[in-house]
Amino acid sequence: MTADVAPAQTPEQLRAAMVSTLLEQGWITSAPVRAAFTTVPRERFAPEAPPAAVYSARDTVTTKRDAAGVSTSSISAPWLQAEMLQAAQLFRGAKVAEIGSGGYNAALISEIVGPEGLVVTFDIDPWVTERAERFLAETGIDR
Repeated sequence: MTADVAPAQTPEQLRAAMVSTLLEQGWITSAPVRAAFTTVPRERFAPEAPPAAVYSARDTVTTKRDAAGVSTSSISAPWLQAEMLQAAQLFRGAKVAEIGSGGYNAALISEIVGPEGLVVTFDIDPWVTERAERFLAETGIDR
């Protein structure tokens, strides 16, 4: 007899499950933050990681390692990003400087502040900034 195997979940299903976890755990408490996490495709900012790891609500995703294998760049854990976005009390039309971004957090902020707002994101690593610029453009965020 063959064991039942659950079908692979799509990134959209994994994203919905992550958002549910963030809501259940109280990390997302506002509609704009919920909408941002629901909308922005986190997997597009970490193509080197499997979608199940990308959408873990509690885990960071390493995007770059040095020659010794030490993580030098990562996407913060969703629970922490949600908590920071909630604390920032962002609103439509806000102007935001975001420092140390691989693009995903800037994309979340962009969703919250809307087309009336402005997000400027910085990083000291040219590899990170090139990647962020490319991923933001690929996901349709061009402001």
